[in-house]
Amino acid sequence: MRINGVDAYLLSFPLPEPLKLAYHGGERTILKRDAMLIRVGAGDGLFGYAPGQASPRAKQIIDHLIAPFLNGRTLADPDALRVLFQQGPGTDPEVSKVYSAVEVALYDAIGKARNLPVSELIGGRVRDRIQLYASAGMYMPPEKYAEEAAAIWRAWRLADIEAGLALQRWSAASKGGKARAYDSYRDALELEARAADALAELLGRHARAGAREAVAAT
Repeated sequence: MRINGVDAYLLSFPLPEPLKLAYHGGERTILKRDAMLIRVGAGDGLFGYAPGQASPRAKQIIDHLIAPFLNGRTLADPDALRVLFQQGPGTDPEVSKVYSAVEVALYDAIGKARNLPVSELIGGRVRDRIQLYASAGMYMPPEKYAEEAAAIWRAWRLADIEAGLALQRWSAASKGGKARAYDSYRDALELEARAADALAELLGRHARAGAREAVAAT
């Protein structure tokens, strides 16, 4: 399976009316919403897609550096392609960052070709569901920033404690044989998943509150 096309499309949606929001003690007026869609072709009508940084500079990097590097190469191991890229044009941190978005499209294409979810290509899933939250936190008064920072700190402390407990269990179990170490490793993954869920829930509550306030201000 060879890569036969890497395209970046800049998209823009003008808002019906200007949106004015309080921002860092002043006011920000939003006239449009921008996005980038990345498409990688892998032959036989197979495409991989990914979002990218919605800027002319990112598109220029994809068009003139990333696409020429990838076109014609075999798509079998996206990780190996990334290593090769970072030994060449990707030595520039900005270019490497943009490549990371294209890499998502590479994984999407190879996942479709193998009829596997991308999670199975990068080590396997550790949970059946994930929580998503929309952030409108940048449009808040100073006291709300302080509340959100405190909530994030509490969530990270919980995650840190859970990870520490998991590490202690795994270390102790590794001295008791492979079977016991495996069970402990599985427990560690479950603890990590619970910690991540707790963090997402706390962030989600504050993000939803911020979004409601942003909408109310319009």
